Amino acid sequence: MLWGADGAAPPPDPAAGADLFTELWDSPTVGAATSSVRYSQETGLWLVRRASDIRRILSDVETFRPDNALDAFTPLSIPALRTLARAGFSLPPTLANNGTDTHAGLRGVVAAFVTPRRVAAAVPMIRRLVRSWLADYAPALQSGAVVDLGSPLARDLPARVLLHLLRVDEVDLPVLKEWSSASLELFWGLPGERRQRDLAVLAGDFYRWLRSRLAAADPDGPDLFAALRRHRLPDGAPLSAAEAVGVCYFLFIAGQETTTQLLAGLLHRVLGEPERWREIAAGAPGAAESCVEEFLRLTPPVPTWRRVTAAETVVDGVTVPAGARLLLLLGAAGRDDVSAGPGVGCPVPSGVGPSDLDSSDLDGSGRVPRPAGDPEGAEAARPDAALGAGAEQETADPGVFRPGRPNPRRHLAFGHGPHFCLGAGLARAEAAVVLETVAAALPRLRRVEEHPPQLRLLSFRAPRRVLVTEEPPMR
Repeated sequence: MLWGADGAAPPPDPAAGADLFTELWDSPTVGAATSSVRYSQETGLWLVRRASDIRRILSDVETFRPDNALDAFTPLSIPALRTLARAGFSLPPTLANNGTDTHAGLRGVVAAFVTPRRVAAAVPMIRRLVRSWLADYAPALQSGAVVDLGSPLARDLPARVLLHLLRVDEVDLPVLKEWSSASLELFWGLPGERRQRDLAVLAGDFYRWLRSRLAAADPDGPDLFAALRRHRLPDGAPLSAAEAVGVCYFLFIAGQETTTQLLAGLLHRVLGEPERWREIAAGAPGAAESCVEEFLRLTPPVPTWRRVTAAETVVDGVTVPAGARLLLLLGAAGRDDVSAGPGVGCPVPSGVGPSDLDSSDLDGSGRVPRPAGDPEGAEAARPDAALGAGAEQETADPGVFRPGRPNPRRHLAFGHGPHFCLGAGLARAEAAVVLETVAAALPRLRRVEEHPPQLRLLSFRAPRRVLVTEEPPMR
């Protein structure tokens, strides 16, 4: 659904601006005796703060539907809707907004391109690209100049890697990034009417391009477009053009923009922790990975996500009506004192065949394991993953950046349940490789500004730049 000018959703207050989003992201920790649920008059959303409640909601797609996950937060104006309509724009249930029986199969199509084996095989490429950009930065840094690690490194790396894994070529990368950022602002920002129309033009162009690429795809080809042409729904029918484009529209944005945001935020954060930066530069085992997980816990690039209730229900003692639009505060939940949720991996997704997997992609039961330590994977299933062993250390100062906490992957940065992020392993790999490679090459790097301009959208946040310079060597 696209909320239009006459839609039922009350418009957010544009005057609140980015401060509204900051308040949502930084919601205070919830005590055991306090309900984590409240209605927000400013947004028209029910806010859910506690990690255990969010896990339950994300696991129960019958009661808490994903149907509104991609709705425009700011109701779209008539000119914007007309612009999208001229492009034939629609987002039927496919991935993030799909609670039907077609969801598992569509996840399977995408999962085949981002298996652990394929992600591991991409690591040398990731490292090579990072080193190439560092070589480009070197002359300026050696002269004492300030450079921006956000562009092109954090901006372009995730898109280059995603397109490689999806086997999609002939893409104008700057145009793809423009389409992607416009789409994020259109559906998760607070654009006024004129800005909405400009953004809708770009979103419509993106939609037309995807539709043309899908129409021209060879069904026997190795790329994502071909896989979608081959895919069959549970009733045996092929995907409609709108369904196939919907998969690509979400994947081409979420599969790289969120990682761009992760890289920018992570580099800015760790460069502000000189001791951590030196540890990574020195090659301390696990130092980069620990920083990645702690950043994801404390400051995830996707700090909120949405659901809608299918019926009246009770969440943490609060009765929530049918049709209530929920905003799950994923980032704030990372600072909760209580976080748990054992699980045991996930079934091999339909659409993933033997040729797509090898023994490294399967656990002993013939299931695709989640990335090691995922909240629904092996680490969370260990007895000490529940609050118990190490709990005191884990919950101390939850608002402090402290890599090395026990059970570091039990956060909600990648969601939970049947819509858990398919790209979690890829994002983690890219982030760790970037930290290790940049720190090893530039151990004396320091950030120039503590508070850079920020991307501030309902469900996305990141520094817009990462300005750095190099300290002169000690004599």
